Amino acid sequence: MVPDSFLTRDGRNVIPREPAETNPGKVADVLLSFGDATITIGFTACGAVSKVAPDSAGVHPDWRRAVGLAFIWEGWTEGDPVTVIRDAKTRLIADIDKLATLGSATYFNEASLYEKDFKAVFFGRHYSKLKKIKNNYDPRGLFVVASGVGSDDWEVAGECLLTLQ
Repeated sequence: MVPDSFLTRDGRNVIPREPAETNPGKVADVLLSFGDATITIGFTACGAVSKVAPDSAGVHPDWRRAVGLAFIWEGWTEGDPVTVIRDAKTRLIADIDKLATLGSATYFNEASLYEKDFKAVFFGRHYSKLKKIKNNYDPRGLFVVASGVGSDDWEVAGECLLTLQ
């Protein structure tokens, strides 16, 4: 990390086993296409993680079939004009779309605020079950987190339930 700089991080996305095995060239092309961004690949989801049933926990089921996680970093130096920051964010959003061509899954703690479909990307097919559980324990929908289970019931700023508008 560069001192006196701000970094925006997109911890997206898991690299599924299927394209890594059947089309490694495509995976390599995507991972090498990130221009000014810094990309880090973490090899995860091996060993015991891959042996657990995909529906045994709330984590996105694609984690059980992943071979790694791609982290993309964009940054700017303190004092840079707002145009530099906006350009970095624009590139980051475009990079999310590139990674989505490999598969659309990540883990909530590695989330990006720029996800277009947080339900599918963070939770996959588990979202509806998790929403039922949340509604059972939080029937008034008072506990909300941006891009979390139930946040789609709130307006974008998280200040008001959509049903109250």
